[in-house]
Amino acid sequence: MYIPKAFEEKDKSTLFEVMNDYNFATLITWPDNLPIVSHLPFLIETNKGKNGTLIAHLAKTNPHAKLLEQQQSLIIFQGPHSYISPNWYKNKNAVPTWNYAAIHCYGVAHMINNKKHLLSIVEKLANKHEKNIENPWSAKLNPEKNEKLLKAIVGIEIPIDHIEGKFKFNQNMPSEDQEHVISTLSKLPSNHAQNVAKIMKKNLQRKR
Repeated sequence: MYIPKAFEEKDKSTLFEVMNDYNFATLITWPDNLPIVSHLPFLIETNKGKNGTLIAHLAKTNPHAKLLEQQQSLIIFQGPHSYISPNWYKNKNAVPTWNYAAIHCYGVAHMINNKKHLLSIVEKLANKHEKNIENPWSAKLNPEKNEKLLKAIVGIEIPIDHIEGKFKFNQNMPSEDQEHVISTLSKLPSNHAQNVAKIMKKNLQRKR
């Protein structure tokens, strides 16, 4: 990934936070030089491995499932993003641009077929997204149904060997311009715009 120095993000806790908040990612492998892509929700286990470990599951009927074992993989996380108008800068000598966060994780995939391990992956992913739902679903509620579920899926575990973060949030502009953009984005109805503003605000605070 092309990352100008101003936009490089190396802080793991910052990267993990975005990966956790925007955990629906793109998994890419390239056996025999043919790219294969799946779109999956991932969970990041931050304390497992030197750079964390990603876990997920996919359908056994997905051809990708038969080609993942021991394959070098790229997982792309896309954080909040928004168009930025030149009119939003205090200094108007600028051009239109796009602010965004992108994270690339590289690692070798391992398939999980052990029922106990696979069920724990399902539970962890479900618990993450069910925690704020009234009457949350739980895999433990229906053991019989679990048997059918587990037969239809395969787990994935990918220790992250290398991680790259690109946070393009006007860091190359004067602070007053960044503040002006933050103020404008915060007032827009788009959730993405407002979340970009939050990250930009954090970036400015970290610099001071």
